[in-house]
Amino acid sequence: MQSMIQMKAKAFAQQCQWQVICSGVGSFAFNNKWLDGFMRRKNLSNRRCTTVAQYLPDDLVEKQQEFLSYIIYRRIQYDYPLAYIGNMNEIPVSFDLPSNTTIDELDARSVSIRTTGHEKANFTVVLTCMADGTKLLPLIIFKLKNVT
Repeated sequence: MQSMIQMKAKAFAQQCQWQVICSGVGSFAFNNKWLDGFMRRKNLSNRRCTTVAQYLPDDLVEKQQEFLSYIIYRRIQYDYPLAYIGNMNEIPVSFDLPSNTTIDELDARSVSIRTTGHEKANFTVVLTCMADGTKLLPLIIFKLKNVT
């Protein structure tokens, strides 16, 4: 975001109207020190999008222990080899990865970030590993649309 401010300032400096108003602005170096001063004068700062966090359940450790005991019991009961026990996770990956930072006023309580509107368009990556340590190849799933 900060580099965009510097690029825009350089583009303005090349315009004739600004060169008439401020002589020598065409050769000005819009460096990081200038940017820091500009942001301070305009009361701007780097901001992150404000989000609502999710909380873990209170009985999480108990649920984990209960699940682990169940798996160990079944493994002993049916004599499963470790290579037959797996753990998988599906992870949505967005085609459009918007930045989660923007430049806004210092005192702003709510910070919004403009996006392209396609941040919900995603595909799924499935990662799997077996209990014996073997990692399986990732599986990628794309959503298909039926065109009639």
